[in-house]
Amino acid sequence: MRNTLAVCGGALIAIYFLGGMSARHEIFPWPQLSALRKTVVGEKPAAPSRYTFDDKERLIGDESKTSVTCPTQTDRTAVLLILGQSNAANYGGQRHRSNY
Repeated sequence: MRNTLAVCGGALIAIYFLGGMSARHEIFPWPQLSALRKTVVGEKPAAPSRYTFDDKERLIGDESKTSVTCPTQTDRTAVLLILGQSNAANYGGQRHRSNY
C-alpha cells in the first residue's frame, strides 16, 4: 500500500513539473491543449484599455490621471538632468553645498 502511494505521489509530482515546463517552454502538449481550450471555450474579449494612444502608438492619455496645466515659464525656469542614483540623492564622499 505504501509503495503504491509513493509511486502515485511521485507520478503526480512528475506530471505537475512536466506541465509547468511544457507551458514555460511552449513544448508538447501545452500548445495543443491551449488551442483545444480556445476552440472549446473561445477567447475572452480584451478588456477596454484605460490608455489613449496617438497614430504613432505613443501614450497620450490615461483616464485615471487628472490633467494639470503647465506652470507659467519665466526666465528662472530650468530643466535639470540628473544622472545616477548617487547624484540624485546628493550622496558622495563628502557633501557639497553651492554658494549660489
